[in-house]
Amino acid sequence: MAVFLVHENVVYEDQAVYLSGSSYFDCTFTRCTLIIKGPIGPLTGCTFDSCVWHLDMMVHDHRTWDSFVETLVPYIGRSLPRAPGE
Repeated sequence: MAVFLVHENVVYEDQAVYLSGSSYFDCTFTRCTLIIKGPIGPLTGCTFDSCVWHLDMMVHDHRTWDSFVETLVPYIGRSLPRAPGE
């Protein structure tokens, strides 16, 4: 069983954040570069605004892919920066 470092109610702005190895609860990420290089814990109650995602991960089976699509893709899609006028 993986053990994750827990972050609660933290505000991250304009910084690089390594999500791997951690769980986040009710945190806010604004204009951050979010880096994933391995397993991450839950992102429960977190908000993301104008973030970019650096994904360096290995997908080796359907279960890993399905988990990625179900858990991270929704966050990524809602948090990407918008071009002016969009």
